[in-house]
Amino acid sequence: FSWSGIDEINSFLNCNVFEADNVEYPVLFKPILTAVPIGVNEEVYGLDGELIKPFNMGEINELIEFIMEMSIDDHLRKFDRGSLFFLKLHYKNFEKELSNQIPEIENSLIFLKYLERVIVNGTSYKKPEEDIKIIRDSNLSENTVIAYSPYSDTLKDRPNLYCYFPVADEKHGLNFIINASNFKVETSRRSLLWNEEINIKILEGAAEIVKNEMEKRKGDVNGYEELFYTVLNCSKSDKVEIKESVYDKLMKYIKENIPCKDRNDSILFKNRENVVIKNTKLDIFPVEFGICKYWLYVKNEELMKSIKNKRFLKSYSIVDLLKDEEINFDKINKWIEKLDYKTYLVFLNELIENWDASEEFFNRIKKLKF
Repeated sequence: FSWSGIDEINSFLNCNVFEADNVEYPVLFKPILTAVPIGVNEEVYGLDGELIKPFNMGEINELIEFIMEMSIDDHLRKFDRGSLFFLKLHYKNFEKELSNQIPEIENSLIFLKYLERVIVNGTSYKKPEEDIKIIRDSNLSENTVIAYSPYSDTLKDRPNLYCYFPVADEKHGLNFIINASNFKVETSRRSLLWNEEINIKILEGAAEIVKNEMEKRKGDVNGYEELFYTVLNCSKSDKVEIKESVYDKLMKYIKENIPCKDRNDSILFKNRENVVIKNTKLDIFPVEFGICKYWLYVKNEELMKSIKNKRFLKSYSIVDLLKDEEINFDKINKWIEKLDYKTYLVFLNELIENWDASEEFFNRIKKLKF
């Protein structure tokens, strides 16, 4: 039932309902077979070919009795306009099923701009208290929205695909939600229609939205690191369409755009092969010794922890630098010559702590001029 005016909702709650022949639609109807709108006492042909009335006043009375029983009639009378939906849920274990759906109910509110809360069985649910951020890109798609929780993995175990509400079986280990109003879903709304080409295009577009947003945030270290963490902590999906359209594309992007710094404090974005985690107290940069590598530059501790735990990058000590095939011993010897006594001791201590007993390393050490 949709109304526009206090008098209309009051009239409805007083059971003043017009039959189908006397009213313009849509105002009050019952959808049957998921999509066909039927008016009150409207006659239609049933599946057996006989005329039936699928929507009668008995169902209206049942709805109004429910409204009165739940004491929400006074709330409804305060709305100048609105829409009221009445659905019977036939769950055997309703309470258990409902408790499983609460996170999804709350997440759905993220994408519904003007709905602040929902009340289920007298319990009020609001938008998630956790920090959920939204990404849109109208240049790429008017219909797709990305939601993520900074430095959190709470969304990984929930449905990752939404069509305003969760497509319940689409859990793929992504660390964010893709909401698209034009997803093609099965009638049960539990899964996508994977043979529909538009769904693949939406997923590919979602990956582009995230990549474009990361490009924009390259001048904002904190914002870039949030999304870097989100992508890094996605799990590889068993669903080929998700893996190829979203996961692989985003992982490729972060592997090719890792933040680092040079001697001039400029932030650069380099390929994974050329970035390492600094594991030395010495004020040195690999490129100064002829090695085409840069120190990782990350401010957030959670992101740094994830990079290390996942072994996303190698860690480089002074010994690792000396073992690198690209090292220029003339340059490092000139550096050693200029060291003050305190820094020289740090250098020697780190050399001893990270010592490599191999003959190859020993031959390299002999080239150093202590």
